[in-house]
Amino acid sequence: MAGLSTTPELVTVRSEMNDHGSMTVELHETNETRHLVEYESERIRNTLASLSVGSRVPLEMTRVGSRSNVWKVIAIHGRGAPTADLSISTTN
Repeated sequence: MAGLSTTPELVTVRSEMNDHGSMTVELHETNETRHLVEYESERIRNTLASLSVGSRVPLEMTRVGSRSNVWKVIAIHGRGAPTADLSISTTN
């Protein structure tokens, strides 16, 4: 059964996107490691590919498959482009 993050989760990039489109992130709240392998759009993929190790960004994700720790990013939240110090903002 697929899991879904219904709210954005702040993650830190632990390994940059590789040539196969995979990257590793760590959830800020729980230190859980997730492997991102699919992206809802090319825009999301390109945005995440531009991030360096240590960058923080709020993501909405859904699990891919039922037996492994691989995830699809369905949305990036926050204002502007992600940066190393990006945090979730509640104001506009």
